[in-house]
Amino acid sequence: MRTEPASPRGTRLVVSMVVSAALCFALMGVSARSTKKSLPKQETPVIQVRNYTKAFEIVSTEAVGETYVVTLRNASEKAISAYTWSLGPGNRPTYSEDTDAAISGQFINAGAIYKVQIPLIAFLHSAETTPSHQSILNFVAVLFDDQSGEGFPQRIAILKDRRIGERLQLKRIKQLLTAAAADSESLSRLNNLKASISALPETAGDGKSDAVNEGLLSAKRHTLVLLDHLTTEHGGINKLSGPDRDVHARRILNNLIEQASTWLARY
Repeated sequence: MRTEPASPRGTRLVVSMVVSAALCFALMGVSARSTKKSLPKQETPVIQVRNYTKAFEIVSTEAVGETYVVTLRNASEKAISAYTWSLGPGNRPTYSEDTDAAISGQFINAGAIYKVQIPLIAFLHSAETTPSHQSILNFVAVLFDDQSGEGFPQRIAILKDRRIGERLQLKRIKQLLTAAAADSESLSRLNNLKASISALPETAGDGKSDAVNEGLLSAKRHTLVLLDHLTTEHGGINKLSGPDRDVHARRILNNLIEQASTWLARY
């Protein structure tokens, strides 16, 4: 799952260290005269799980360490290719996350068991910002491998629109890769490829939704991460400066083209 790091909401004033130190010494004296007791374990928040899909069947929920684990079963007859969960009220979530197998390739086949893991701290932060102070987890939408969907219509639309943006960007990226691979100066084109991909537009214009723009950016990021991996891991930098550098550069380009084709085939 793709969890976004929580950003700090503000800073807190530091209490006087002199007072803290004095309290510390006082408490040490008390504890030396009292029986040692273990600190109480932090209570797990009571979490309401709301399922707005028929495809997902909730098998079990449990807190494991600092993580809340939801075990699901795909109760439909289709493979699930993407889904969305959110925290907070269903109509006004405090946070939502989409998982899409178009990039990862991890489809949830019919009847398959699947686990979603969410940090417990995320529920506490979410509850603090809601009037009811309830910890709520919603499964709000799924997208099947035949492009049909189930759940909140607006969330299904977001999943589809993001894919539109990713598909559009991947086609542009594949054109750049194909042109680079066809050039006799493969190494030179490879060195310029990162800048060329980074320069691709991140807005679709023509009144397209924000989700389409998110897809444009997502496809760029996935490709650039793969490019960095192929050029730096397993001695890649040394190979690109060695006697067979052109052969290695062309191999990298062909791998990128193959992966871009695989991604596009899933849309």
